[in-house]
Formats: sequence, C-alpha cells, structure tokens
Amino acid sequence: MAIHTLCFVTGSLLTVCQVSAQKTDTCEDDMMLTSHDMTGFSQASNPGYNTYKRNAYQQIADNKKKIAGLRAKINVPGMIQIDDVKRQQIDRLEKRNVDMDIRLNHYQKGNTDWQAFTRDFDHDMADLQRALRDF
Repeated sequence: MAIHTLCFVTGSLLTVCQVSAQKTDTCEDDMMLTSHDMTGFSQASNPGYNTYKRNAYQQIADNKKKIAGLRAKINVPGMIQIDDVKRQQIDRLEKRNVDMDIRLNHYQKGNTDWQAFTRDFDHDMADLQRALRDF
C-alpha cells in the first residue's frame, strides 16, 4: 500500500512539474513574440519587408556557399603566390558578404527610408554577386 501511495504522489508531482514547465515555455514564447513585435515596428509600415528579408538572407547564404567553393578550388596544391592573392580576394568577398548580412540585421532595428535601403542594398548585392561570378 505504501508503494502504491508513493507511486501516486510521485506521478502527481511529475505531472504538476510538466504542466508548470509548459506554462513557463508558453509565457516565454509570448514574451518573445511581443518583443519581436516591438523591435519590428518598422516592418508593419514596409509592405514586403519579410519577403525581401527572406530573399536577401537566401542570397547571402548562396554567396557563402560560393565563397566556400572558391576556397576549395584554391586549396589545390600549386602556385603559392597566386593562391595567396586569390585568398586575399576571397577574404574581401567574404567580408563584403558578412557586411551585407550585418546591414540587413541592423535595418530591422532602425527606422530608415525603406526605398533607399532596398535600392542601396540591391545595388551592393548585385556588385558582390558580379564579383563572385567574375572570380
């Protein structure tokens, strides 16, 4: 009888703890959503913001893959001087790609002109992709 009581009490405590943990998770999710809504106040006034941002992040990820592919190509044993020059060029391309990512991340916190931002960002992204293609 004592074992049954012990099992019942233990089971009850575990159930209460699980429900409490679920409530905590739900509260944390609600807080994150509210926080996201507050930091993204400029998103509501910019139609297409989320689509643009998603596409830009995809381009940045594609650039990252291209840069990794370029690094793999130059790591073939051979001419050391040429490899060093190419490594420096790839490093500059990688820095430009990281800078694009940073610019996109910082826009969501700012309240700059959306049209000007997208025009400048698209221009710089096109230049970077052209440089990657020409490499």
